Amino acid sequence: MESEVKERVRMILRENKTNPTKLSKLFGLNQKTLNNQINADTQLSVSIILLILEHFPSISAEWLLRGKGEMYLQSGDAKTEDLQFLREKIIRLEAENKVLREVAGLHSGNDEVTNEKTA
Repeated sequence: MESEVKERVRMILRENKTNPTKLSKLFGLNQKTLNNQINADTQLSVSIILLILEHFPSISAEWLLRGKGEMYLQSGDAKTEDLQFLREKIIRLEAENKVLREVAGLHSGNDEVTNEKTA
């Protein structure tokens, strides 16, 4: 059963043109540990499965864990999850942008920055 889940994880990686090394960097995990969990006899941890499902929101958990149904969620479900993921990412990026602008001494309005520099 677990070998089937690992094979489905490898399918996800192939479909998304990625590998355990890239995922380990993305997830902040030890590359050897992740590679062993996916490709060797080491048991696949629940935390790795959850990270994979979080990173690939269009993948069906039912398919990954049980092999039931389709690899990808129905388009409506996937679109809803993808939109939520993108909204959260936009919020994080806007917050990061605001911090970087503050660190750089920039203000939100371009006119204010120009006026301060010329004054």
